[in-house]
Amino acid sequence: MAALDSMVRVHRWMLDEKRRKLVELERFVGRIRDELLALDQQIERERETANRSPYESLAAYAAFHAASNERRQRLAKTVENLQAEVDSAREEVNEAFRELKGYESARERAAQRQRDERARREQLTLDETAIGIYRRRSGPRAG
Repeated sequence: MAALDSMVRVHRWMLDEKRRKLVELERFVGRIRDELLALDQQIERERETANRSPYESLAAYAAFHAASNERRQRLAKTVENLQAEVDSAREEVNEAFRELKGYESARERAAQRQRDERARREQLTLDETAIGIYRRRSGPRAG
């Protein structure tokens, strides 16, 4: 039973570590998506500024737009790559959870077997006591 308790404890720790990794990856993806949103908002603000004074800022906006598009593509590619890692980490969490549940089930079955065995021994003791009492009461009678 102690071995199963240890296995449950180890697998619970492993599951917690995999969950932490998954949460960290999801937060990182969220930050990059926030950056993408901020970049899109910045592009829109620059476009509005360029439309108000087209002759003065046309060249600057074109350079900004090209650099922003390149950055946006890099960020989108990073999100795509990280999403694959998130999916993989999520599957690892699911697998670790299944393993943990297997060990917990085995531990519970072992505990149930111990309880059943203890109850069986107690019942045997009670039965032997009852038989002894019965024998003493119905023992040899004179007469």
